[in-house]
Amino acid sequence: AEGTYLVPYPGASSSPRLALPAQIAANPSYVAAVAAPDSTADRAVWHVYVVDERADLPGGGRLLAARLAWPPEPQNASGSSGSGDDADAGTLTSPEEEVVAPALEPLGPAVACGDTSTCYVTVAPRHVLVANYCGGGASIWGSIAAVSRDPTTGRLAVVSSRGDDDDEASAAADPVIQAVAPVRAWGDALFPRHEPGCDAARQETSHPHQVVLRGDHVLVPDLGCDVVWRFEYDDADVGAPIGAISVALALQPGDGPRHVAAANGKLYVACELACVVAIFDDDSHGNKEAPSGGSSRGAPPPALARVALLEHPTGGPQTTAAAIRVTHNAAYCSLRVVGADGWVCHVALDGDSGLPRDAVTRVSSGGRMPREIQLISATGRPTIGSAPTEGPLPADDDADAGLTGTTTSTAPQLVLLAANQDSNSLVAFDVDAETGALTRSDEPPLAVPTPVCLVDLDAAVVVGE
Repeated sequence: AEGTYLVPYPGASSSPRLALPAQIAANPSYVAAVAAPDSTADRAVWHVYVVDERADLPGGGRLLAARLAWPPEPQNASGSSGSGDDADAGTLTSPEEEVVAPALEPLGPAVACGDTSTCYVTVAPRHVLVANYCGGGASIWGSIAAVSRDPTTGRLAVVSSRGDDDDEASAAADPVIQAVAPVRAWGDALFPRHEPGCDAARQETSHPHQVVLRGDHVLVPDLGCDVVWRFEYDDADVGAPIGAISVALALQPGDGPRHVAAANGKLYVACELACVVAIFDDDSHGNKEAPSGGSSRGAPPPALARVALLEHPTGGPQTTAAAIRVTHNAAYCSLRVVGADGWVCHVALDGDSGLPRDAVTRVSSGGRMPREIQLISATGRPTIGSAPTEGPLPADDDADAGLTGTTTSTAPQLVLLAANQDSNSLVAFDVDAETGALTRSDEPPLAVPTPVCLVDLDAAVVVGE
């Protein structure tokens, strides 16, 4: 891994550009971005948040805030961009002094996330939320954590505190966010998992894999527990925004839920271990009582459908599901195959019900280990969101806004990018506007080192690797 890259859309003439070198974020596993208030008609500005999932750092993984301006802002010879606190120093005295600014400008030091293997980040107006796949220190459970952010500057400040911090020396030397542990109250009553179908090696403890912002609550798929947790969330509470926990969705033993995408009044859960997409009604008010202080909200809703992504899920090379994206007429999920090229699965959806209407079709991802897929506009304009990698989801009543795509007069309207981690490539697929079916684009693969996350910024794509 070499850092975080800014890459052009398929077919553009420019080349990938190293935006954040490995010296700043050595193992960036996920990226999120929101538009900054100082954007203008001539220059777009984003606040970008990158998580580093290294497991050997004091206080857990790292969260870094950065500023991205496009087109890049000019600098003077001293390296100042003329933005923020250094505006006076950024005045140019002659054209010869002008140099190109770095693509991403860090906004202060990285912040420790409390636990290790930090694998997901999403942005709310006043906080950045992260998922820590593994525990750290005295904890064996994964967790989620909240970090306060300044909506104007994008800078971070440590806030959330739930749990125990036994390493005071590390906390003093490196600010630690004590993460919220989703299932620590269950303790030995839940682990180790022995139910039929469970994967003892992968489900030995709680493994939160994502944080999905849903207005007054967040959803957290937990690969180790086979549930999607719900945490109450109050963005206005700077000091303690994360509240009571309950069970939002219950999956089958061994499913291993990884990511959730919301669209069409439904929740689509990509189950990594079972290679299944489970579909639920987006019922924000039906949740099961959680132990030890959790809130009681009734029983979690049953799955409306389960879509098997493999014909023979228990045979052949080891295969796991990864990223999921959903539009008004299709769901897409990537499959990683050990020792072979991966797949991108297409599930055609009924436009009225949001449920599957045809058999699953699969196309080769064009490389190995497609950890990420992303839908972008074929014309360089955003037409879709999915799992919230580009910012917060709307409140419950508007949960589908920005998630179902829009209609334009040109076809194809969307392009799907597959990030093949072990092949160092981005491969583009044209999306049929009527059916959602995928066709390999004529554009050649774009070489990018170990891509694992894609964020659409309208003018280019940020790649975490």
